[in-house]
Amino acid sequence: MIAKNASASWRSSRLGESEKCRLSRISPGFPRIIPGRLLRDVGTYNQFMRFLLLLGVFTCLSAQTADPFKPLQFLTGEWVGEGTGSPGDGAGGCTFDFDLQRKVMIRKNYAVYPTFRHDDLMVVYLDPGLKAIYFDNEGHVIHYNVEVRPDFVRFLNEAYRLTYRKTGDGKLSLDFDIAPPGKPFSSYIHALLHHK
Repeated sequence: MIAKNASASWRSSRLGESEKCRLSRISPGFPRIIPGRLLRDVGTYNQFMRFLLLLGVFTCLSAQTADPFKPLQFLTGEWVGEGTGSPGDGAGGCTFDFDLQRKVMIRKNYAVYPTFRHDDLMVVYLDPGLKAIYFDNEGHVIHYNVEVRPDFVRFLNEAYRLTYRKTGDGKLSLDFDIAPPGKPFSSYIHALLHHK
């Protein structure tokens, strides 16, 4: 057995590549190598490998280019509604629109109360997760992290929590909660909105 293996290895070192391929098909103990057809047609093999490489690259790119704003899609459009809370009873509305080729979502909001009017603007952006920054006519600037679920979107930081929840076709509830330092969140505004 040892002599036979030694003889096979001596023969393999002295044979040409095409003879080795033939022997590998005939004798199972002979070292396996790439079939002669592929060795002769290296161009086809290289093209196939390039195709596999490009397929892998495109698969990775398509996974990375999934739209991070898709969970916010249900918010788009113009909404009107009425609410109650600490500022009193009020009415108002808001719009959610994508801008900059879907790189940001912009919310414009207003609320009219018996003694004053409130206006604000919020921009939702990617960095690397969804974030938001809020500005209003009272001088507030608030930074939020954004949580998305199938039925709601929540803008959240240590002191403020703003939640939009689907309540039916073309209907939303809005809850704005405030947490004073060292205390839990409590409701500040609750409103019901519908698509205009």
